[in-house]
Amino acid sequence: MTDPSRKFIDAATDLFAERGLHGVSLADVARELGLTKQSVLYHFKTKQALFGAVLGEVADRLSSTLVAVKRAEVTPTDRVGLLIDGIHTHMAAHPQDARIIARELADNPGRVDTARSLPLTEIVDIAVSILHAHPAAAPLPEARVAAATYQLIGAIVFFSISEPTLRAMWGSARLDSVKHVFLPVLKEAWGV
Repeated sequence: MTDPSRKFIDAATDLFAERGLHGVSLADVARELGLTKQSVLYHFKTKQALFGAVLGEVADRLSSTLVAVKRAEVTPTDRVGLLIDGIHTHMAAHPQDARIIARELADNPGRVDTARSLPLTEIVDIAVSILHAHPAAAPLPEARVAAATYQLIGAIVFFSISEPTLRAMWGSARLDSVKHVFLPVLKEAWGV
């Protein structure tokens, strides 16, 4: 049996990815589905509750990818390569997740006090642990590894959401040539 709130989460995911938390109302979600605002309120009492459900699903999808990478029986160096590939593959398959992650990290001034309990925390923590196990990172302070992790995730997320703009700026041929070397450049930085 399908969860009745599923349609609201799916519609809200697309809207939040496009407009961010502050650019979407519960009425917008209802209108997208041809329903009343009351029908959304029946399942989600607030916009923040609906956004929390969306963000939780984004985090769950990406977390499952990162947990699989962490459990892979490969060398720590190869695990970093799997991490880079896994995040990139995920963002390519779920571009709305990339947009929501970027917006959440940039647009949440009213929620920063609860950032430690946000669903994205686990994603960053798993990625930091994977990078920290790399031989080049093992002797580094955790803060440096966390900064490098954030840069790595940020680079992949930002590149994945900026493709339409880059295509308009550079043209398809130049963008395709950059796309071809984007991941190898990231991997090279980690000796992968």
